[in-house]
Amino acid sequence: MRVALFATCLVDTMVPQVARATATLLERLGHEVVGIAKSGAQALRFYDYFTPDLVTMDVRLPDMDGMAVTEKLLATYPRAQIIVVTGVDQQDTVAQAVKAGAKAYILKPFQIDKLRATLDRVMQGMPERVKQAS
Repeated sequence: MRVALFATCLVDTMVPQVARATATLLERLGHEVVGIAKSGAQALRFYDYFTPDLVTMDVRLPDMDGMAVTEKLLATYPRAQIIVVTGVDQQDTVAQAVKAGAKAYILKPFQIDKLRATLDRVMQGMPERVKQAS
């Protein structure tokens, strides 16, 4: 049985070592990280170029917030699967993420089990064409 590989774009302004560690966790969970964007504008360009199956989106970006990027992505790509990542555990941030169209959110710092559970939940809602192994 072949395992589906999910192309993922990581959007985060964290220090490079931490972003790379997050990418490594995603790869261990079966995701091919196709890009690590460091700004909202770069995230939009990456999505246009790679059209990944999944995006992990930080809330705080240098040029616009992750909610605005989420809304822009979904306006062009309504089937985009976006998980908002935040270090802010506030109900209004979570509500904004859902209102913007994020499929889920995860709080930083996170453990691999929490990341896996969130990814699994979001991937279950993906269109069948994405879930099937190529």
